[in-house]
Formats: sequence, C-alpha cells, structure tokens
Amino acid sequence: MRSAFVFIMIIFISCTTKPPKWYEKIYTDNQNFIYATGSGKTKQEAINYALANASSKISIVVKSIYKSKKYSYKGDDTYSYSNSTLLDIQTKTNPITFSEYKVLKLEKKDKYYVLIKINRYKNAKFMCENTNIDSFNESNLNLLFNYKKITNRLQKIIEKLKNINALYPLCKDKLNLAIKLKKKLQKKYSNLTFSIKSNDETIKNIIKSILKIKNSKNATIKIIAKTTNKQKQVGSYKINIITLNLTISDKNASKNFYFTCAGSSIQDYQTAKALAYQNCKEKIKEIFNN
Repeated sequence: MRSAFVFIMIIFISCTTKPPKWYEKIYTDNQNFIYATGSGKTKQEAINYALANASSKISIVVKSIYKSKKYSYKGDDTYSYSNSTLLDIQTKTNPITFSEYKVLKLEKKDKYYVLIKINRYKNAKFMCENTNIDSFNESNLNLLFNYKKITNRLQKIIEKLKNINALYPLCKDKLNLAIKLKKKLQKKYSNLTFSIKSNDETIKNIIKSILKIKNSKNATIKIIAKTTNKQKQVGSYKINIITLNLTISDKNASKNFYFTCAGSSIQDYQTAKALAYQNCKEKIKEIFNN
C-alpha cells in the first residue's frame, strides 16, 4: 500500500505544472522602468495581477519617500509604447492608474504567465497632467458646513500625487500646492469661532457639543436658534414636538434651516421630550456633516 501511495505522489508531482523559468526570475527595477509578473486564467487577468504587483511596489516606495525622504531618481526616458490601454489597479494602500505598459513575455501553461514593463516617466506624466486640484469655496460658512468633505477630497488628491512622484518625480509642484492648500484650510477652520443665541438652553448645548470650533463673543459665525415645544397625546402615547428655526451667518452671507423633531413615549411627556431633543441632535449633526 505504501509503495502505491508513493507511486501516486510521484505521478501527482510530475503532473504539476511549474511556472516558466523567466517568471520566477527577479527583474531589477530602475529609475526608468518597473518590471512585474502575474498569472491568471486569462491573459487579461494575468496582466491585471502583474499591474497590481507593480502598483504594490509604488506603495512601498511612497512610504519610503514620505517617511525617510531619501528616495530619488535620475535619468531621462524616451521609450515608446504601443499599448495605451487604461487600467485602474487598486492596492490596499493606494490606488494607481497605469496608462501604458508593455508585455515582454507571455506564456500559457496551466494558466497564463506574463511579464510586463512599465515606463515610469510616461505613466507619471499622463497621471500628473490628468490630476487637477479642485478649487474650493473658502468662505467661513462653506468651511463650517463642508470642512470634512473638502479636506477628505484634498487628502485623496495628495495621496494620488504622492503615488505619481514615487513613480517619477515630475509632479512635485502640484503636490506642494495641494499640501499648502490643505494646511491653509486647516488653519482657517481652526480660526473659526461661533456665538449662539437661543431661547432653548438644551438646543444651545446640543449645538455647542456638535461644533468642534471655539465659542466666542466676537465670533466669525453667528447662530440664532429659536424653538417651540408642543405636547399632545394620541391614544396611550404622549408626544412631544419641537420646531427648530436655525439661522447661521457670517458677515457676508447666511443660511436658514427649519425642521421639526418628535419623540413619543407611553410613560410620560418628559421621556418624549428627551427623545425629541435626541431627534433634533441627529438632524443638526447632518447640517454640520458630523
């Protein structure tokens, strides 16, 4: 029985297809080119995996550049590509789009095996030219309502520009511009202050807890909150309804918000009122994108 098992194992091992010798060879990247291999059930799947492997190399370089600041490039690239297929590859850390690549080797065995060569300069140039830094409304009110959205968008642009410069350093001016813009907006947001007037202390405290900016008498943002409270009973349910009128303004513009908040309880009106305030809190959070 043992000899039969050994015989079967020998057959299994002999039938196992090995990748081509060139597939396992280490191809050295340089300032002008990146080499990557990949395999898949189809030719395109193999290319996709090869591009993903190339993309992961850039992710490592990004960490090296922006932590140690020791990575640099030299040289000029005049290599010409015939393939202009756009392919988006997303790694766990950074999304990278390669506009051009060249298939150097392709072999089909049990599956497709491919070796690709990526032109650093041409791909970086394409990406840099097609990455725009958005213009943002920098008014106090727009920052108050959209700060998270704006800074998140800017951070994505910064990460993309870091990828490009890791590929080939020809997009440094755009990267520096994006970083400066983000710092400028952060500083402006940190300097925002608010004052609030309200006939409802609970609503006033809710707004204070939501806003992450300073409360000041000489404020850049002024908030006026007016509320009315109504109570009624429907069947065995006690219902509390709060109407809230918010006016938020700076010296140049203002925004008005009007909504109702409701809470119900079979216990008492105090519980219903507390639930209505909680409903108001959720709606105010939506206004400030928190």
